[in-house]
Amino acid sequence: MFKKLVHLFDRLADATALVGMALAILAIVGTSTLMIVEIGYRWLLQSSTHLMELGVGYGMTLITFGPLAYAIRHSDLIRVVLVVRLLPCRARWLMEICVNAGAGVVIGFLCYHYWIDFTRSLARGTMTGGIIAAPLWVASLLILFGLALLFITLVANALTLIADPSRVPDEAEPA
Repeated sequence: MFKKLVHLFDRLADATALVGMALAILAIVGTSTLMIVEIGYRWLLQSSTHLMELGVGYGMTLITFGPLAYAIRHSDLIRVVLVVRLLPCRARWLMEICVNAGAGVVIGFLCYHYWIDFTRSLARGTMTGGIIAAPLWVASLLILFGLALLFITLVANALTLIADPSRVPDEAEPA
């Protein structure tokens, strides 16, 4: 029963990581499109859309935090494996669980504080400065979204390793 629940949670982590990556890709396309429109608008009409700072800023937030979970799921992050390579398989298994759980605690702490920031900005109605005012809670929500996906992934990794010790990364694996 525990293994089935962990497998289900692991699949949920895969799906949410994929959603984060898809949204980051859409943000890249949207940000690039906005830049091209802004360039054309300035060149042809000698004016501005006044959306550049806002759109690119929010887009970069999503591009930065959205794909973190996907990168961890697919072993695309740089890892220092000097110590891990020296450990026997059982110790490596324990270390992987501790690293995922410890990172989950840290990311959970960050999620909690971004949640507080989001709710405060939402309650206060804080707006960005500039020609076009936008709610400040949008940036907090985008960061919180990416961190929540990362938290789900780290918890899923730790639980999967507990349920199936054979999923420990190989010592020769660059991930």
